[in-house]
Order: sequence, then C-alpha cells, then structure tokens
Amino acid sequence: MAELTCDPEFLPLLEGFELRSLEQDSGTVFGLWPDLRLAYMNPGWTRFAAENGGEPTVSRNWGLGADVTQ
Repeated sequence: MAELTCDPEFLPLLEGFELRSLEQDSGTVFGLWPDLRLAYMNPGWTRFAAENGGEPTVSRNWGLGADVTQ
C-alpha cells in the first residue's frame, strides 16, 4: 500500500474501517476534523482532481489541514 495521506492523529478515528478498501476505492474518500479541515484523503482524491483538470492546484491548495470552507 502507498503512503497514506492522513494526519497521524486522525488515523485512530479510522479504526473500524477497512483501510485497504478506502485506499483502493475508485471514488473520492476523505475525512474531516470537526472544524472542517482535511484530515484524510484517499488516492481517489488526487485522481479525481487530475482527471478533471484540477491538478496541480488541488494538491497545492487542498492538502492535509486545508479548511474546506475557504
């Protein structure tokens, strides 16, 4: 499995999920902190951005810790 795009403090909150399934899902899967900052993104996050003309802007501006309300 490739390196996770996950805040290490968020990882325990993913317990109970099949992490391999999240990482291999073809769709965009992400996790948010209560303040709506990005805490986890699966590879589908970047793949979707690339397929829809959003790269490299999405990777540059919407990485871990980005506020999704901004």
